[in-house]
Amino acid sequence: MDPILITVRPSDVDDSVALGLEQGAKYVIVGPTGIRATFNDTEDGDHVGFLTAPPTGLDSADTREATDVIVEGDGSVHGDWFAGERPVTFEGVIDPRPGGREILAKDGATPLEAGQIMNYRMERLKRATLALRADMTVSWEPSTAPPVQLRARRSGIRFTNRFPKSFALAIKSSDPNIYAAQTKHVGGAVGATTQDATNQGSAGAAPIVTVRGPVRGPITIENTRTGAALIIDLSLATGDVLVADFAVPSIQVNGGNVYDFLVDDPLPDWWNIEPGLNPIRVVGS
Repeated sequence: MDPILITVRPSDVDDSVALGLEQGAKYVIVGPTGIRATFNDTEDGDHVGFLTAPPTGLDSADTREATDVIVEGDGSVHGDWFAGERPVTFEGVIDPRPGGREILAKDGATPLEAGQIMNYRMERLKRATLALRADMTVSWEPSTAPPVQLRARRSGIRFTNRFPKSFALAIKSSDPNIYAAQTKHVGGAVGATTQDATNQGSAGAAPIVTVRGPVRGPITIENTRTGAALIIDLSLATGDVLVADFAVPSIQVNGGNVYDFLVDDPLPDWWNIEPGLNPIRVVGS
């Protein structure tokens, strides 16, 4: 997508507690186990703190270069360059005030209670970002764009200061793209007709295609805009459900792996929904 604009919004924080500046919109982190942690929203039950600086790394991914120096000459030559991973850093403070899900939530918190609240929220942030074997989801809503999200792993987290606690959270996304947070579904029938799928971003997005039986194979899933087609050499009985996830990539029938039924000529064509309108056709009989 286009570079994300991070804006500074007016603060509604109690002036009696030095929490620094709020930066940008509400950010929501959901870990692989479903644990949530949010920034900049005191009304959210999983609120943990505020950002004190705009996040870095949301504007663009790193670039992997292919360069060679011209021997005994001036300059160099470039091969193909590729988008690499996207490193992102969040900096902020843990909110020590009562609120959210804590059992300590009440007016006039003592310093001890405030310390317990900070410990609770630091632990929630650590648990929500502990993405080792699966990605966590980071979503937010820019003030001038639709809600967006990226999938990432935590590369480090650090807490400093005594009161209130400051944090620095570093994450990395293996995918250089940022995607819309709202999934759109396009329905239709198997046959010669096409169903239009629209991508409002500026980069290709991998779809999930679901086909319900009965369908006689081979089954062809084609993006007629680009001519790319994925061919699956099997048939579906009544009640069978085929799910092809082009992002993983994987293909299953009734939850079981059927990847070996893909026709590789020379490789399976896992295509994208390109920016703009994409007529999609699923052909079987």
